Amino acid sequence: MRPLGDDRASLGERAYVGPRCHLGWANVEEDVLLAAGVHVPSGAHIHGTADPTVAIREQAGAKRPVRIGAGAWVGSAAVVMADVGRGTIVGAGAVVTRPLPDQVVAGGVPARIIRERAPVLSRVTG
Repeated sequence: MRPLGDDRASLGERAYVGPRCHLGWANVEEDVLLAAGVHVPSGAHIHGTADPTVAIREQAGAKRPVRIGAGAWVGSAAVVMADVGRGTIVGAGAVVTRPLPDQVVAGGVPARIIRERAPVLSRVTG
């Protein structure tokens, strides 16, 4: 993994980060595809909001790393605030608020699992 910026983000081998992406504390593993405009902030609670008498910018947040597993594909303009499993596909415009397991397809706001990814069976031609 190659650290980026302030060592809060890292990119695995052959990872692709499209134009206009924003990465916070993100661990992007090998062979990940991030389409254009994907946002990966440092978790879902980077700003504190508990005390309405104090400005949000002055309240302590809870930053945490967000892992995007090897071989995952995140569609354009998705927002990823929780971990994404290996080989998982996140649809364009989805908002990931809870961890997604390996090998699923997810989409929507908030992102929900649509289906599991079926293994590719080799075809024998005769």
